[in-house]
Amino acid sequence: MVVFRKIFFVSILLLSAIGSVRADYDTGLKAYMKGDLKTAYREWLPLAQAGNAKAQLDLGYVLLSLEDGMRFNTMAGLAWFGDAARQGNLQAIYELGHYLLIFKKLPDYEKLAECPFRRAAERGHQSSRWELYFLLKKSNRMAEAEIWHTRILMNVIPRAIHGYGLGFVRLSQGSKMITQSEKYAYIIVAANLGWGESIEYLDKIKATLTEHEKIDLDAAEKIAKKWEAAMKNPPPPAKIRPIGPDCLPDGYLRDFLSKMR
Repeated sequence: MVVFRKIFFVSILLLSAIGSVRADYDTGLKAYMKGDLKTAYREWLPLAQAGNAKAQLDLGYVLLSLEDGMRFNTMAGLAWFGDAARQGNLQAIYELGHYLLIFKKLPDYEKLAECPFRRAAERGHQSSRWELYFLLKKSNRMAEAEIWHTRILMNVIPRAIHGYGLGFVRLSQGSKMITQSEKYAYIIVAANLGWGESIEYLDKIKATLTEHEKIDLDAAEKIAKKWEAAMKNPPPPAKIRPIGPDCLPDGYLRDFLSKMR
């Protein structure tokens, strides 16, 4: 990983003269928000090298956003995610799985992505719980998928559950894996928890249901009851396991980038 960072650092020096300035996270953040990625890189690099996990994560975002030298940038960006992940940064752990699912360049990319998603999910990262749920569901491991789904529902307020029903699950695998009946079921659960918008939504659609929509809503009632029963008897907390080489093997990023074209 160090070799790739050195290569990229040399290339960025050729693109822009980087003065010796005091590293400052806030200055880097302001630059990043303005789209000045090179200034953000200059400010965050010393912090990341010193072991600041937040700077390592954000430096990864910068490198993945740069257009010059795509392969080196991607390798360096993911390497910084890996360094932050080893320190327990949940977003960095999530991003490793997320980019595997986006690029899809390794034969077992879903299997590889499951490990970082699982480690972050065990630590309460909600987006990782969704991604893990979808992967388990896709591979027909339904019993475990339902356990994680219950943990998702137990960890949010009714407003968020209502949002799931409206399709506000924007993840690597997308909301396409949520059926219309399941979307209605989220709104039913939120309504039963007293969320006013959900109650109004259901009253509105019931007044204009087509025959097909009625079938979906009837199915949703059964799904909602199943979910609510699971919420009344929630699973035990997930066992938190170390973020070790099984999720972040030494050759992981090199193999990953070798497949990118």
